[in-house]
Amino acid sequence: MTARRISHKKAILMALQKGDVLDQREATARWDCSRLAARIHELRKAGYLILSVRHTGEDRFSKYFLLDKSPVEVRS
Repeated sequence: MTARRISHKKAILMALQKGDVLDQREATARWDCSRLAARIHELRKAGYLILSVRHTGEDRFSKYFLLDKSPVEVRS
């Protein structure tokens, strides 16, 4: 995992833990992160409960919310 990817993941987690709601446009503007869904996937694999709400219409996108600030145990 590259340092930039770790940095994006950490920045996204900190923003979600503060209560921010994120979408791709916000992640690009704040951190120049073009792969928000991939970073969200990594955080979910680490045990964070993140809800995604899909917005449809002319512009389709998802918004991400953190449900619990601490990771939960991930069972496989």
